[in-house]
Amino acid sequence: MAEHCPDDATVMWMWGDASLMGHTLAKANPLRWSSFKTPKEAFEELEKEVKKDKYNSNRPVLLKVKVGETTVEKRFVDAPLTLSWLKGPHTEQSAEQASSQNENAPKVARLILPDGKEHLIKVLTGEEGDDRFLDIRDLHAKTGFFTFDPGFTCTGSCMSAITFIDGPKGICLYRGYPVQDLCRKSSALESAYLLLTGNLPTPEQLTTFTKEVKRHMLIHEK
Repeated sequence: MAEHCPDDATVMWMWGDASLMGHTLAKANPLRWSSFKTPKEAFEELEKEVKKDKYNSNRPVLLKVKVGETTVEKRFVDAPLTLSWLKGPHTEQSAEQASSQNENAPKVARLILPDGKEHLIKVLTGEEGDDRFLDIRDLHAKTGFFTFDPGFTCTGSCMSAITFIDGPKGICLYRGYPVQDLCRKSSALESAYLLLTGNLPTPEQLTTFTKEVKRHMLIHEK
């Protein structure tokens, strides 16, 4: 596959972790392959999803790229790399645009290897709390090195757009809501809707959601 998306290609895309979030009301859209689009259209649609939810920036992306009669599948570890591949070579830009992009660019840490080579590691920050994380998913692929952390004492094994936990402070949030408030003030279906969509339902939305859940609870007679 080319270093950048071919101009004459058409592209389908979906989140690489969509199968883990497979509900029609889930916040992570699209849950299935999009329709074939031009690289520019795919870029704009993916960029819109990233701007909608900061968490999407760190999610893997799958692409199906069709050129002529040939279709190949391509996987990226996160949305920014996908957008860069779809956009293609950088065009000339003003100093003001370049400055704006630098300000919004992801923060990185620099790792100096024993042979003097430098490896850039993206710094991740959560929506809640002050913790910061070094994204080492590509460390071995690019450097040949592993990390050593017995017991995972300073390693995060997953990322959540739903839950925030701070054990020492006794904090547990679901979509930004304290779990104790949800237990006291919301029903199970209201909380389920919140987890799936990111917002508590209006009365109309709760009625529709309840009917949908009950419809799927029916057991086929055969």
